[in-house]
Amino acid sequence: MYRNTPHGKPQWTRPLYPDMTPDTIAWNAFLGSAPPRPFDADRYLNWRLFYDYSGGNVHESMSQQLSFCTK
Repeated sequence: MYRNTPHGKPQWTRPLYPDMTPDTIAWNAFLGSAPPRPFDADRYLNWRLFYDYSGGNVHESMSQQLSFCTK
């Protein structure tokens, strides 16, 4: 998930902003079929770091590798 970065310092994280609140984010729409959770702006913005919303590095990057192999 963290692409070989130091523990607790994942790459590709985005900064959170004060206006990221339940009033400005459609949290339930974001969750979709994922397990219900309380609002968390970090999960919303940095969804790639959570298995509830991402399949990890292979899921994120393997499509590019497979596309190259099929040509």
